[in-house]
Amino acid sequence: MQVAQIVFANADLAVAIAPVASSIFLHSRQTSVARLCLYFQRKVYGQVIERLAEHAANLSVGHPMNLNTYLEPVINALQRRRIETYLSLPYLTEAREQGGVLHAHASADIPKDGFDV
Repeated sequence: MQVAQIVFANADLAVAIAPVASSIFLHSRQTSVARLCLYFQRKVYGQVIERLAEHAANLSVGHPMNLNTYLEPVINALQRRRIETYLSLPYLTEAREQGGVLHAHASADIPKDGFDV
């Protein structure tokens, strides 16, 4: 099931961003309810993107048994390849060529072994 989230211009972004980000990243998005759509009013676009990118940059990546880990590896190599394929799809390349900007980047602390993306 896909679930949309909506952030209105009058929302308190200091309060709204954490639960929005949690629903995007929790369980490495390997749940039956994926928050794939995020809608927000144009007036707060820059603020929402900036705050989500900042939030994502501060999420810890690692082993699921480590209590400080927030982003866990995906379940297996097939799922990792699937995600990597999504990230390289032609429409993403086209979006970048047309000025699209990637606001969050891979962290240097992502383990090289395992199925972290």
